[in-house]
Amino acid sequence: DASIEVMAQSMCYHGDTFGVMQVAEKSIFNAFQHPWFTERSLFLPFPTLAWKNGEFTLSLPPIMEQSFSQGGDSDFSRVFENRKASFDLKGRSPFLVKAYESFIERKIADFEEMCGGNRRIGVLVIEPCMIGAGGMHLVDPLFQKSMIKVARRKNISVVFDEVFSGFYRLGYERASDVL
Repeated sequence: DASIEVMAQSMCYHGDTFGVMQVAEKSIFNAFQHPWFTERSLFLPFPTLAWKNGEFTLSLPPIMEQSFSQGGDSDFSRVFENRKASFDLKGRSPFLVKAYESFIERKIADFEEMCGGNRRIGVLVIEPCMIGAGGMHLVDPLFQKSMIKVARRKNISVVFDEVFSGFYRLGYERASDVL
């Protein structure tokens, strides 16, 4: 039987207990704490939103930029009038939704193929809307919604870690409600 692995966002951090330490890339938080630490999860790079020059802008990680340009999926806006527009997921580009979903599905398939069928993704753990301890990055909520959509299509459980984003810290009781 294949072992169950976790899919998470790169730069994530979910705590210091043995189980969740495996759901984070090697970093300052875990590199020297446990000599038996091994990265066992699939970590996806994520697009960010940031306030630059009076506008909310979307930035893609280089691997995603390259993937989208090769697939011809570049017909989407990278600038938003305000935060509300960037969080209006229904009004966002269907091209970007398709590109995000394709990227995520390819990464899952590549991971499972690389493991020779011995490991499969069974859980998605995400920090909704932002990466907290990993640098306070505002993650594109459309990307996270795409991660959830792909996970549900593949019967992958979804866990929300809302330590940094829940309890109205982003204006919503639960940041996962945005997604």
